[in-house]
Amino acid sequence: MDILSNSVRNRHKAWSFCMPRLCRVSLVIMLVLQVMSAHAYAQSAPASLTKGERNRIDTMLTDEVQRIVNAQKRIDGQGKHVTVSVRLDPHTAMVVIDLSKTYVPRFYGGEMEYLLRELQVGASDLMLDIIRIQGVEFRYDGKDIYHYFPEERPERYLTTPPIKEVTASTSAGTVVVAAGHGIYYHHGYRDWRAQRDPYNGITEDFITPGYADELKTWLVARSEAVDAIAFPRSRGTTMHAPSGQPWWKVAARYYLQALYP
Repeated sequence: MDILSNSVRNRHKAWSFCMPRLCRVSLVIMLVLQVMSAHAYAQSAPASLTKGERNRIDTMLTDEVQRIVNAQKRIDGQGKHVTVSVRLDPHTAMVVIDLSKTYVPRFYGGEMEYLLRELQVGASDLMLDIIRIQGVEFRYDGKDIYHYFPEERPERYLTTPPIKEVTASTSAGTVVVAAGHGIYYHHGYRDWRAQRDPYNGITEDFITPGYADELKTWLVARSEAVDAIAFPRSRGTTMHAPSGQPWWKVAARYYLQALYP
C-alpha cells in the first residue's frame, strides 16, 4: 500500500486553511502513523523498505534537520546559509546527515559538538518507533569532519581495530550506557542547574550524551554480545515541565523516576 494514499492527499487539501507550519507538522504526523500501521517499521530494518518508502523517510529527515539547522545560532566560521541532505542507509541502518561546507566552523570543539548533538537528537527522535536505526553519521560536502581538521583525528581512528570474536558461550544482553551529569534541582539555591559549571563556553552535562551515542554505535557494530542498549538519561527533545528544559538535558534520576514509580 502506498504510504501517500488518496485519503492522505484528501486530508492534506482539507488542511489548506491551517498555518503553513501546522500543515507541515500535521502531514509528518500522518506519514508517521501510516508508516507505523502499514509496516510496523519499529520492528523492521531499513533494508526491508522499498525505494519509495526510503525516499519518503529521507524527505522527512531532511526537512526536520534543515529546520533545526536554520534555527541554530551560528558559531565562528560558519556561514549563514547551510543546505542539508539526509538519507537512511539501508545497508548500515545509519542516518547520514550531509551538511554543506558552510556548516564547518573555524575551530572544531565543544561548541560544534553541541550543535551536532541537536541534529543527532532531532533525527533520532523522528525515527523513534518508525524504523530501527543504528546511529547518526555526519558529512560535510560528502567528507568527514577530519578532512577539514586532520590534526584533530583521534589516533584510534587512524587504523581500524579488529572486531572482537565472541565465543559461542557468550549470550547477548542489554548494555546500559550512562551519559552522566545532566541538570538537577538544587534544594539549597532552589533552582535547576547543571552539575558541571561552564568552562570555555562548554557545559560538560550537555556534551556527554553525544559520547554515549558514539559508544553505543561502536558497541553494536563490534560486539555480538550486545542485544540492546539502554540509556538512563532521556534522549527526547520534548519539554521537562519542572525545569523548563528539554528532557535530554535533564539528569537520569528524573527520567528513571518518570519511568518507574
